[in-house]
Amino acid sequence: MKKIILVLIPIIFVVISCSSDSSEPVVSKPESENPTEEEPIENEIYFTLNVDNNYYSENSESWLVVNDANNGDVLDYIQIDNGASVHFEKPMTTAIHDNNISLINVRNYEGNTYISISTFSSVSDGSIWNLVSGTPVNFTSRGNAIGALKINANNLNSPASYTLSNKYGSTLSGGSSETTVNQVTNIEFENIPLYQENRYLFSIYDTNGDAKYKFLDDLTDGETITFNSSELQSYDEIVPLYLPDGGEYFCNIVGFEENQAYNEGGGYLLNLLLPFDNKKITSNNINLGYLNTLDKYITTLNYTNGNFDYLYLKYGDRPVGFQLADIDYWNVDVTNDAINNFQYNGPSSNSFNRQSHHFQSSVGTKDVDYVEVNWNLNQGKYYYGYNYELPEEILNRYPNLEINNLNYQGSSFYLHEYSYLEYIDAKYEEHNPDFLLDKEIISVKN
Repeated sequence: MKKIILVLIPIIFVVISCSSDSSEPVVSKPESENPTEEEPIENEIYFTLNVDNNYYSENSESWLVVNDANNGDVLDYIQIDNGASVHFEKPMTTAIHDNNISLINVRNYEGNTYISISTFSSVSDGSIWNLVSGTPVNFTSRGNAIGALKINANNLNSPASYTLSNKYGSTLSGGSSETTVNQVTNIEFENIPLYQENRYLFSIYDTNGDAKYKFLDDLTDGETITFNSSELQSYDEIVPLYLPDGGEYFCNIVGFEENQAYNEGGGYLLNLLLPFDNKKITSNNINLGYLNTLDKYITTLNYTNGNFDYLYLKYGDRPVGFQLADIDYWNVDVTNDAINNFQYNGPSSNSFNRQSHHFQSSVGTKDVDYVEVNWNLNQGKYYYGYNYELPEEILNRYPNLEINNLNYQGSSFYLHEYSYLEYIDAKYEEHNPDFLLDKEIISVKN
C-alpha cells in the first residue's frame, strides 16, 4: 500500500503543475490599425446643354430641369442664359436610365408675363443638347422694274381662284374681273411690273376644283398680252385632294426653278386657294397641279373644322397624298386631364410618330398683371403618364406657376416620316433644321 502512494505522488504533482500553466491568460495579436479604405465613387455626365449667345430674347429668364422618368423626382436644375454650357453628373452605373427634360422660359412684355415650358420624355443618359439660334429668313430681291405690262385673260369659264406670279413670287395684284351675259369671265391686270426675268405664270382654278395654267414669255415694256381659255394648259402632274364636308382651308403651291434657292415669298404660284375662295369651289375634290419644268416645290395645306386642324407642309417633290379623309378617327377622349399622369384614349400609335399635349393657365389683367403659362408635353409613338415636379426655388420665384391650375387645351399628332428620337436629334443634338422642314400634323383642341 505504501508503494502505491509513493507512485501516485509524482503523478499528482505533474497534473497540478499543468493545470497551473493553463491558467495563464492568452494574449491575442492586436488588429491592424489601418482598415481597408473604400474605393472612390466615379461620376459620369448624364446630360449636357449648350446655349448659343443669342438664343434667348432680352427681358427673359430661362431654366433647365431634369426629372427622373420613373417617379418624377427632380434630379437637378439650373438657371441658364445665353452662352451657357452646363452639365449634370451622377454616380456611374451600368443601368440604362431615361430622363424627362424641361426647358423653361419666362418672358416679360408690357406688363404681361409669359411662362413657356417644353418637356421631352425618354431622353437617354449621355445626351448633349445644343440650343442654336435660328437663321434669318431668306428674302430674294426682285430688283428694279424695267417697265410695265397689261395682261388680259378672256372667256374664262367659272373661275374660282386665279393668280399671276413670276419666279420671285406673286405680283400682289388681284386684277379686276367682269362676267359677261354669256357667263364667261374676263380678267384684266394693269400696270404689272416688268423685270429682267421677264416671265410670268397665270394659274387658275374653276368651281369644279380643276386647275390650268399659262406661261407668258418674252415680254416687253408697254406690251398688252391677251389670251383666252382655249390657250390654257393642264398641269403635268395632278395630286388629288379630298376635303371633308364643312370646315375651311388654305392651300398654296410654290414652284422653284433649277438652282433657285427656297426663299420667303418667292417662287411661281401654281396654286393659291384662300378661305374666302372656299365657297366658290363646289367640289370636295381639288386637283393640285405641278409642272415638270420646275425643279422643286413648297406645298402648304391647312384645313380646320371645329376642334380639328390639319397642317401639311412639304419641301421638294410633290406630295404623294394627304391623310385627311376621316376626321372622327382622331378624336381624343381624355380620362385624366391633369398634367400629372395625364391619360387619354385616341388614335392608334401606328398612325403617327410623335405626339404633344398642351396645357395652359392664365391669371390677372392684360397689360397690367397678366400671367400666362403654357406647358407642352412631348413624347414618341407610345404615351406614358408621368408626374412632373418643379424645384421649390422656381415655384417660389414664379408664384403663379401652379401645376394644379393648368387646364388641358388639346393634343397634336405628328404624321411626318421622321421619328421622335430623330426629331430630338435634328432639333437639339445635331441641329439639322432642314431635316425638320416637312410637317404633317393633326391637332385636336379640347
